Amino acid sequence: MGCHKQCTFIHLYNFLWNTHDFQAQKNERDMESIWNSVIMTMIPLVMVLRLLTVTMVASMYLELVKEDNYLLKTFKLMLSNYVYTNIYS
Repeated sequence: MGCHKQCTFIHLYNFLWNTHDFQAQKNERDMESIWNSVIMTMIPLVMVLRLLTVTMVASMYLELVKEDNYLLKTFKLMLSNYVYTNIYS
């Protein structure tokens, strides 16, 4: 009789432990999918912010160098180098 109670307790413990382990794995997969979706939405936002930053810096620099021909040529060279290295490479 005592062994039967002990075996029942062990089976119940194993069942609860396995259920808890399965729930923990499910929660871990859910969090992983949430983070994947967050990252996948952040990537385009970061790319757009980079593009806006480059455009803003370029427009500010163009305002500064509008009068000076040498700086304008330097700016065009820098911009074409940036576009070539970041887009075509």
